[in-house]
Amino acid sequence: MTVREAENIAAGLAQRSQLPHRLNGVQIRAADYVDEDTLKFFKSDEPGITLADQQMVDKAFARLIQRRGGGVVLVPIKGSDYFKWLEKLNQADSLASRAKYISLLTAPARAKVESGPS
Repeated sequence: MTVREAENIAAGLAQRSQLPHRLNGVQIRAADYVDEDTLKFFKSDEPGITLADQQMVDKAFARLIQRRGGGVVLVPIKGSDYFKWLEKLNQADSLASRAKYISLLTAPARAKVESGPS
């Protein structure tokens, strides 16, 4: 992956997320996959992505956020925590459950989330 490709992916993510152009100090929470296996597990729908690619996209996203006046808080994503969360809620593993877990971890800090990850 090139820096330009990472920047394009980051820009697309910001657009899909409807991220404001002026963040005025707002901190954005972003997933930080702890290792290659964790990334592959949570992003099984993107089989070609590597941890190095994801980190390049993360850095491009952080630069975009900073240019808009915000900051990035990286939230570590660990498979073991995910499975504890599933057990707590008595849910089965699925792509939808994985997406929900990531969404809960990266939700805006001001949002109140019921039964979120512990």
